[in-house]
Amino acid sequence: MFSRVARVGLAGAVSAGLLMGGGVAPSQAKTVKVCVKKKSGEMRLLKKKKCKKGWKKVTWNQKGATGPQGDQGAQGPNLTVKDGTGAVLGKFVGLYPAGFTLMFVEIAGGIYLYTPNGQVFPALSGSPSFKTNTCNGTAYLRSSSPQTTQLYTGSAGGPSRILYRATTPAPGPISAWEITTSTEVVNQTMYILSNAGVCTADGNHNGTIVALQSVTPPADVPGPLTIS
Repeated sequence: MFSRVARVGLAGAVSAGLLMGGGVAPSQAKTVKVCVKKKSGEMRLLKKKKCKKGWKKVTWNQKGATGPQGDQGAQGPNLTVKDGTGAVLGKFVGLYPAGFTLMFVEIAGGIYLYTPNGQVFPALSGSPSFKTNTCNGTAYLRSSSPQTTQLYTGSAGGPSRILYRATTPAPGPISAWEITTSTEVVNQTMYILSNAGVCTADGNHNGTIVALQSVTPPADVPGPLTIS
């Protein structure tokens, strides 16, 4: 069972010291090394120098040498994520170690977190904000400064996604949004969804809010997930 609600995307990523806007995942800050089981495609983070017998080492997100005019070198391997039935789930973007391995998967132009067993992972932060006390209609991101507003709106059109999923007493339906460039200034009480899916007041916000556009959410799939 998941332990908390979250939104996967720029807002949640920034709060965790990460940035997914523009297609950049946490693993791109450094070279990621995993061991992939040759027979099944199962993967594990490489904690030692070598993979054990029957496994091969795979690395990605390495930048090639810069050319004389600043051109980037060869990119890493183009990998996909498959579910337990062998069906392609989406493009493999990277890993986020959080006690256990989580995968960043690009699906229909958006990036989402998945657990190895195929569940959409509600990580990093909480529900988006709403103007209504029923938490329906347009969802928003609350901005604390002009710089934050610019960061949010600058990611519009990219793969950043905001995701909410109730986790108590069990993982519930998934809702997802993309960030837009639409903003407004408000001075009113805003509302959020709790980890049990209940709409609750979240204090007064006097400042800018950035509108979100609802998108088709990702779905849980049969596990285990593999990359190839």
